[in-house]
Amino acid sequence: MNRVLLTCLLVFMGGCSGETDRSDDAARVRRTARNCAGRLIDEARKWYDGLQPKLSDERFSAEVQVMLAAAGWVHTYEVVLDAQGIPVDITWDQSFWDASSLVLDRDELKSWKVWSVDVLDSVRVATGIVAPASWRSAVALPTARSVADASGVPLEAAIASLEQFIPVSRQGAVTPQLRAIMPTFPASDLFASPPSEQ
Repeated sequence: MNRVLLTCLLVFMGGCSGETDRSDDAARVRRTARNCAGRLIDEARKWYDGLQPKLSDERFSAEVQVMLAAAGWVHTYEVVLDAQGIPVDITWDQSFWDASSLVLDRDELKSWKVWSVDVLDSVRVATGIVAPASWRSAVALPTARSVADASGVPLEAAIASLEQFIPVSRQGAVTPQLRAIMPTFPASDLFASPPSEQ
């Protein structure tokens, strides 16, 4: 990929920031990754907190598809579609990270990508789109802390409640069960901090 094409791609990637300054490409990648992760959290919060109670299974499935499609438009992430073109998950935008590898050194690129994926996985758990591999995992921490804050119990008790009410072996979205013990989406500061702020 030549330098002109890379610059055009990085200008496009700045879409989450709304900025048009001409700072160096590495700073633009960092800013784009940070801003887009923040936007993903905000989009997930709006969806989760705006869900109506007692939705039918069919309506809930449609709402999940809406959230996945909206999150898939956040740059640095993309929606995963099934064979029928129905949104089923969110993943990272490989083209963004491929382009970023041309301006960030390997270690920094790895740190930013790991962080971005951690935020994505934490959002997937906090929305209830998936249950985590363990409620004690790092990606489940924003959810566990939010449950602890909402119920006024220690973190360990919140984790025990999640383990009891939402088994990690459960397939599909667990949002209705999660909303019963976590009425509002976790605060932004409960998610992992970007590499430059750790």
